[in-house]
Amino acid sequence: MVSILISLLPVLVFIFFIFYLDSYKLVKPKLLGAVWLWGCLSAIGSYFTNTFLMDFSGVGIDVYSRGGAPIVEEFLKGGILFYLFKKNKIGFLIDGAILGFSIGAGFSFVENLYYAITLENVSPMIWIIRGFGTAIMHCGTTTLLTLTIVSFSKESNHFPLKSFFAGLALAVI
Repeated sequence: MVSILISLLPVLVFIFFIFYLDSYKLVKPKLLGAVWLWGCLSAIGSYFTNTFLMDFSGVGIDVYSRGGAPIVEEFLKGGILFYLFKKNKIGFLIDGAILGFSIGAGFSFVENLYYAITLENVSPMIWIIRGFGTAIMHCGTTTLLTLTIVSFSKESNHFPLKSFFAGLALAVI
């Protein structure tokens, strides 16, 4: 349990500060929780999708984790953005940053929980690295995807599909 807290503390603190600094307060806590849950479900979906694709393709985990997994993970994390834009839940860049970061935080939570359950005798330093490295990376990539879409959608007043794929490419890289 301590390992999960250590790995999530940086993300939770950052979400708190972003949410606190949002002077418009347009992102409601209920929506924040919903997108966090989406991130959790995305991690579960990614696990099963990636496992299937690795087995189907015969590609080893070393190669797949650098090429296939990021595409699946970022695509699934970003799936809710279609709904959020259709319902006009993201109006400003800060809204996109808060929601994108929260999606990544949910994903990181489940991923770190999985590793905490399956790995044995892991140094606390690994959990610190996962908290400041991997967890922040998942939050950052989804935020980058969201901000790319917000930037493009301001120009055209609708959800620009090409900006989703441009943001997806940036997040994967």
